Amino acid sequence: MKTRVIFPLCCICYLLLNSCERKIYCPAFPEHLIDYFPYHKGDTLSFVNQNKDTLSFLVSDIEKSEEVSESEPMCSKCGCGPPTYSVEAYSYDRLTHIIMYIWLGADPYILFNFNQRLGLDDWYLDMVTATSSTLVFYDKTGKDPLNPKNSTLFGESVILDRYELLEYDDRLISMATIVKGKGITDFFDLKNNFQWKSINNKSH
Repeated sequence: MKTRVIFPLCCICYLLLNSCERKIYCPAFPEHLIDYFPYHKGDTLSFVNQNKDTLSFLVSDIEKSEEVSESEPMCSKCGCGPPTYSVEAYSYDRLTHIIMYIWLGADPYILFNFNQRLGLDDWYLDMVTATSSTLVFYDKTGKDPLNPKNSTLFGESVILDRYELLEYDDRLISMATIVKGKGITDFFDLKNNFQWKSINNKSH
C-alpha cells in the first residue's frame, strides 16, 4: 500500500520540477560575419594620412559570443543576450584606443569607437579622455543575421556615420569605412581635417 502511494507522489514531484525547468539556447556569433573585422590578437593595424603621418594599433583583445545550451532549474537566470563580436586595439603609447563591435539583436548594428586620451590614469579614466567618437550603422532589412545566406548583412562595404545620441562625443571622427574581408579601410579626422587610410596591416 505504501509503495502504491509513494510511486505516484514521486512521479508528481518529478513532473512539477521539470515543469519549472526551462531550456536555454544562446547562439554563437556566426562565423560568416566575423570577417567584417578579420583581425587576430597581436595584429598590427596601420594607417597613414595625407601628410604621411602614421598611426598604428596593436590588437589586444577579441571577444566572441559562444553557444550556450543548457537547462536552468526552477527558471533561475532565464534568458540570454544577443550574439556579439568585438575587437579592441591600442596605439603603442596606449593613448589612442579603438573598439570595433557587432551586435546582433533587434536592428543589428556595426560600430567603430575611437578614443584619444591626454594621459594614462587608471583611477580616473573619464577625466583624462581628450576625445571620443562613436560611429554606427544599423541594418534595417529584417534579415536573419544567423543565416549564412546573409553573410553580407551590412553590405560588402559599409560607411559608418556619427552616433548623435552621445552628448560627450566631441566630433573628432566623422566617418569610417569597413570593407568585408579587410576591416577598417579608412576614417576621417574631422578635427584635424585628415583622412586616415589603412596600410600594410600585418598579422603576428
